[in-house]
Amino acid sequence: MVKNSLRALFVFVFMSTISACNKEPQIEFLKPQSIIRFGDTRLKAKVLQFSKDTVYLLQTDIVRDSSQILKIEAGTLIKVAEEKGITVNRGARIEAVGTPDRPVIFTVANFTGIGGISVGRSENTWAGIKISGLNNFSSADLRYARIEFAGKFSSAALALEKLDQTSVINNIQISYSSYQSLSIDSGNVNLSNIITYATYFEDIRILNGYKGKMQNILVYRHPYFFSSNVGRGLAGIWVQGEGTFPAISNLSVLGAGVLPGSNTIEAAIVLSDGAKLKLSNSILANFAKQALYVDHALSAQSLANEESRITNTIFHSVNESAAFTLPRGIFPPFNSSHLKAFLLQAPFNNRQFRYPKEFLLKDPLGYDTQPNPFPAANSPVLTGASFDDPAFADPFFNKVPYRGALGTDNWMEGWVNFLPLQTKYNYK
Repeated sequence: MVKNSLRALFVFVFMSTISACNKEPQIEFLKPQSIIRFGDTRLKAKVLQFSKDTVYLLQTDIVRDSSQILKIEAGTLIKVAEEKGITVNRGARIEAVGTPDRPVIFTVANFTGIGGISVGRSENTWAGIKISGLNNFSSADLRYARIEFAGKFSSAALALEKLDQTSVINNIQISYSSYQSLSIDSGNVNLSNIITYATYFEDIRILNGYKGKMQNILVYRHPYFFSSNVGRGLAGIWVQGEGTFPAISNLSVLGAGVLPGSNTIEAAIVLSDGAKLKLSNSILANFAKQALYVDHALSAQSLANEESRITNTIFHSVNESAAFTLPRGIFPPFNSSHLKAFLLQAPFNNRQFRYPKEFLLKDPLGYDTQPNPFPAANSPVLTGASFDDPAFADPFFNKVPYRGALGTDNWMEGWVNFLPLQTKYNYK
């Protein structure tokens, strides 16, 4: 009898072990999770508030209409289901104000806790955040936030439309967008301390008459997330349309140094369709074909008459002979060689480097560990900036000595993450 009891006990333990092995592994959450589904009563509230003590899983679109607010505490994690997104319509407002040590994080919902990855497709990406504004109405206060694995065809990871200077947009990192990282459509909102990383299409599209100011903008490509055939072309920053006229200081466009693809345009900056630009104190490095591509007569004319001005900037491209590109027939009788000679005139204080190593950046290609795009102590980009142009005299611009987005002060410290593919969000 004792033997039979022991046998029964052994069988029970053995079967229990087999049963346990067949179960899904138990996931330990660091914080409680709250799922928001279609029809959730919280979506009707005038103020929808997300707390840092809870992780939010959005399985439906979040839409804020006139007089409604989406308010997100510093340190809050929001995980969004595939193809769902956050829309802030005119007259509504989003307040997502993180801190350097407690950023607000928007990422894709994924059971394993590891971010999804997409190369030009919508799988494993969410739709992103779209904010539409009204004149003299603060539609957004967005600071110290990360937006990861977002964007889908025709929708940027962060789309800003008609925002004016009453809105606040600064200290934002957008990573692994499957479309554009940032779209700025009209308005004059000012932006500072912006990072776009490992974007599939162009990083930043500026269009439809946007006339704001921008400083400390880091456009940072990744060699494995690079579209070689996107129709019209590819750019770090694409400035488009008559009336569009941003003033940008301390821009870094860091290409991945990959071989040119099938596009005619693979440029750090494209000026198109009559757009104008004030650019100073910047570096354009290591893009496949062009550093600057001008594809419209009005855009070329604005450079020639110095309404558009590019100053104190260092140019480089993998294809050295195409760094300055003005295709024949765009602005006759002038061509690319005229554009290069014009921009390298002494009064503009621009330079062209033959090799990316001349920038003396610490480790810009260390993508798999911890990339470091900061300049080394003896880098030529640490000096040479100037804010003498009236366009950059505005108090918005911090009068720094360095060229490019990064100098000796680390405004990225604490809240930036270049390794979201290795980050387990809310999992031990």
